Amino acid sequence: YVEMDHPLLHGQSLADLVRHVEDIAPGGEGVRYLFFDEVQSHKDWEKHLKPLVDHRPDLRILVSGSAAAALKRQSTESGAGRFTDFLLPPMFARRTVLTVHDLTFERDPGSAAPTLLRFLQRVVPASARRASHVVADSHATARDLTELYGVAPERITVIHSGVDARFRPYADPGEAAAESAALRAKYGIGSAPFVLTVGTLQRRKNHLGLVRAFARLAAHTELDLVISGGKGWLYDEVLAEVRARGLERRVRFTGFTAEQDLPALYRAARAFAFPSFYEGFGLPLLEAMASGVPVVSSNASSLPEVAGDAALLVDPRDDDALAAALQRAIDDEVWRASAIERGTARAREFTWERAGRQLLEVYESVLR
Repeated sequence: YVEMDHPLLHGQSLADLVRHVEDIAPGGEGVRYLFFDEVQSHKDWEKHLKPLVDHRPDLRILVSGSAAAALKRQSTESGAGRFTDFLLPPMFARRTVLTVHDLTFERDPGSAAPTLLRFLQRVVPASARRASHVVADSHATARDLTELYGVAPERITVIHSGVDARFRPYADPGEAAAESAALRAKYGIGSAPFVLTVGTLQRRKNHLGLVRAFARLAAHTELDLVISGGKGWLYDEVLAEVRARGLERRVRFTGFTAEQDLPALYRAARAFAFPSFYEGFGLPLLEAMASGVPVVSSNASSLPEVAGDAALLVDPRDDDALAAALQRAIDDEVWRASAIERGTARAREFTWERAGRQLLEVYESVLR
């Protein structure tokens, strides 16, 4: 099959999926991958994808300059193509598998830049209807595909992401102290306990609501809020809210956190907050649970199906409820112990091996 990768996808997640397909089909029998759209310039290429190519010389690598000719050639050479970033190229006429991660731009159009919104609303519905089969990251996204685009449920397979083994609780107190001190120094986090959230600064992540809820706690605790993520659409609103509430010394923006530092960042947090208005899956929530951190999550879109009974779920539009849940996640030791146990158990249910097996089943069904 043909694997189409977009540079905004996490190289680690893509590599994990490919690696487990390799485990299931040793030697890649009958399986071929094609990473497309400037993947060689992706920051994770050397670390995550190049090692796969080095031991699999039959892997085909293309960048955008050769895309058109290659797709025409592949349309006759490949049994099925998989496109992992919402869109099917118009010249690809063979059986196709399309991955739709989420329909945020439909459910929350204000969270997307106008030009991108118009583009996605024009091409994604057509791609979803043309595809032989559609892979959705969650049952919530699958329901959206059926409700908004009329894609028949039998043409959709839900494949949940896995969580990497790097995300785990502390092994011992000595590891915790040393790792936390190094991380805090590197990112200027300071010594106070903190609530963590991970995700690009954009409206749908509801950083505004989180800052407002945190302000209620900041008045009577020494807690900080750490926001890890790059700057996205309308991020200035979040910075303005922090300034307006005088929280510049209590809300810390780390920017993009290096992949190798993420596990330590999760483990150092007192609690993890994920109050998004909409998610296609919610991998940070899963990573936090796997790391042994109590989680407060939105009850919207896909997040309840990922969290199960292992997190406190709140209405993302209710700042008071969010503040109360954060307070409990910080102070209630009985609940915290239970949440950590249930969260780590829940995270173990999401594996890349299972995702790889499900993906191979999809290809087999499309090729029949």
